[in-house]
This record gives sequence, structure tokens and C-alpha cells, in this order.
Amino acid sequence: MYTILAPLILASFTDDFSTLDTSRWGKHSAPSTMSEQAVIVPSSSSQTTPKSALKTALNTLSTNQGSRNEIQAINSADNFNVNSTYFIKVVFKIVRHDYHPVLNSSPYSWMSFFQTHSVPGPVGNPNWNNNSGRNPITIIETENNNIAVAVNTTPVVTGIAPGGALANIVWKMPMSAIPSESWMTWVIQLRPSFNADGIVNVWLNGVNIVSYTGQNLDRFDSAGVAANPFCYMKLGIYKEDNPSYLPGVDVRYDYVSVQQSQTLPSNFFTD
Repeated sequence: MYTILAPLILASFTDDFSTLDTSRWGKHSAPSTMSEQAVIVPSSSSQTTPKSALKTALNTLSTNQGSRNEIQAINSADNFNVNSTYFIKVVFKIVRHDYHPVLNSSPYSWMSFFQTHSVPGPVGNPNWNNNSGRNPITIIETENNNIAVAVNTTPVVTGIAPGGALANIVWKMPMSAIPSESWMTWVIQLRPSFNADGIVNVWLNGVNIVSYTGQNLDRFDSAGVAANPFCYMKLGIYKEDNPSYLPGVDVRYDYVSVQQSQTLPSNFFTD
């Protein structure tokens, strides 16, 4: 006789952004003095009660708008550790997006909306002049107006990691294919790994668009120091740091949920 066990749920959290929980999230804006940092605003989605969303924006009217307006997970308990499997659900929409008035394209080469950010070697290392290796997965926009998924499919096994967290584009779709101000529901299965057992699977609005198995973390950072064995979550706008590029962008995040589990949580496609 066999006993069927329920899926093992090891760790989880959910945030509907009814408030900005500063015990869990830290703001990462550049410059830190920019006038419009991440804030909570009303939402038109049915995901949340009360209805609210996280607003991240870069404004063309601001000369010091900087290159990023993000929040990031700040607790070690919320890290994505190597050799553990997580399911992540994040819901966002692009409310405003200005394009180049002449070229009718994005006036920058890339912009990210979601990151599982890699972590370089410890700060105390004597070789500390380094940047992180590439992210296991990043949701980005490319310069030719595609929304895309970048995955580290060519990870460093020995030696120095190349610069740039965005890695290799494995899927893309024209931004024009996304209805104006429509909510996009992303579900990600992530197993960060320095070895061949890593996993990155991605669903957009219930459709599987990425399936990758293999190492997805660079073993070393940009100074050749052994990378830390985890990554962490960032939500918000991060774009090419060029002061002559001043796109007006407004992205709203309605909901994020993380569960450490070996199987897809039953409510990730239904709620």
C-alpha cells in the first residue's frame, strides 16, 4: 500500500503590495536622491484586496532620473539558494513607455523589469574590485522593442565571468504584441546551480515559453573570485546608464509570490 504525500512546501512568501514592507524590501534607486522612487499606488487588477500596486517610474521631466528604480529582497531567508528549487509568480504591466521621437524605438539598448540577481564574492575578499556574474534569469526589453527573457546558458566554470548581468536572450516577443496596459503573469521555476542540475522554466500568461536545464550561475565573478551560492530578487526598472537617454517609463507590479517547492503550486495559474 502506498501513501501519496502532498508536495513539500519548504518556504514561501506572498506580497500584494497593499503596503511596501520595508522589513522585506529595500529600495535601490540611482541616484538615491531621485524624486520618484518606488511607491504604492491604486491598481486596476483583481489580484489584490485592497487593490494596490507598486509603481516604479523614470520620468522624462526629471534631469536626475538616473538609471534604476527598483526594490530588492533584503533578507537572507528570501534568497534563492543553489541546489534548491523555487517557483516565482510576478504580475506586472507597462503603463507608460516613451519611444525615441525620430527612430520610434527604445532610446537605450536594454531595460530590465525582473531580476534574480547573482552575487559576487564576499566583500572582505582582498581582490574586491568585482561585479557579479550573470543572472540565472532576467526579464528585459531589448533595443529593438522586444520584451525578452535572458538566461545564463553559457555559464563560467573556471576563470573570470564576463561583465553584464543580463546573459543570453532565449525568448523574445515584440512589445507591440502586448495589449496596452495589460497585466502580464509570469511564472518561473528556478533552481540556481553551479552544476548541470540547474533549472529555468518560464510561463507567460499560462504558456510555457522557456525550458532550460543546466548550469545557470557563473562559478566566479568578474574578478575571478568564487561567487556566493545564491541570488536574490529585484523588481522594477533598470536601464542602460546613459544620461542622454531619458525615456518616460512607468511599470506597475501587482503581485509577487515565491514558494520553495519541487512541484508547481496549484494556485500559481489560477489566482
